[in-house]
Amino acid sequence: ELAEAYYNRGILRNEQKNYLGAEADLNRAITINPEFAEAYYNRGTLRYEQKNYLGAEADLNRAITINPEFAEAYYNRGFLRSEQKNYLGAEVDYNRAIMINPEFAEAYNNRGLLRTEQKNYPGAEADYNRAIMINPKFAEAYNNRGLLRTEQKNYPSAEADYTQAIRINSVDAGVYVNRGIVRAYLDNKPGAIADLQTAAQLFRKQENIEAYQKTQELLSALQALPR
Repeated sequence: ELAEAYYNRGILRNEQKNYLGAEADLNRAITINPEFAEAYYNRGTLRYEQKNYLGAEADLNRAITINPEFAEAYYNRGFLRSEQKNYLGAEVDYNRAIMINPEFAEAYNNRGLLRTEQKNYPGAEADYNRAIMINPKFAEAYNNRGLLRTEQKNYPSAEADYTQAIRINSVDAGVYVNRGIVRAYLDNKPGAIADLQTAAQLFRKQENIEAYQKTQELLSALQALPR
């Protein structure tokens, strides 16, 4: 019970962005109960956010050793390995997460990203399709499938995916950029300009100055093209 109390306070402190306090509480929970898989898992997530990748992987390994059916721990370790370009290790982890929980939409989405990276386009599309089937409001999966279809020059289907992503989440500036580019390929110059203008406004509102400037440059280049 004492370990649980430290654990709960650690989670709360993490939410309050008191990362030092959160890690201290999770350390204490683990000292009291060295078999506390969730405490290792959350400390691993915390360490990842603080860019302590070695510590994060060690914690996720420990969580998995204690509980080999811990789908979220495999998923997070897969994400960590993918970031470190250990694509084989990442795919193994996503496969395991999906085997444990076949309704794990995020795991399908991330495995789709991995497969896209490895140019396994049919595998990636199948994963995005599955993620969307499980969660029809998964904007990120629609955007990722749109990027994949853009890569394959299937512009009408890509545009439909971006439009669906925007319907679900209308403040993701990056998706407007993606749809704007596809609309330019489809010779819909007014639609492309409108999307890039919306993206620029959103980037400015979100104070993402670098992305705002890049979008403005793209907009100027597009406007300079003959109709």
